[in-house]
Amino acid sequence: MFGIGALELLVIVVLVLALLLGLRLLLRR
Repeated sequence: MFGIGALELLVIVVLVLALLLGLRLLLRR
């Protein structure tokens, strides 16, 4: 397993959510 801490995991989740929101905005246009 990877040595990922809670902070790194939280950052990854935030980045993924930001990418999904960005894709939704681009698809709406």
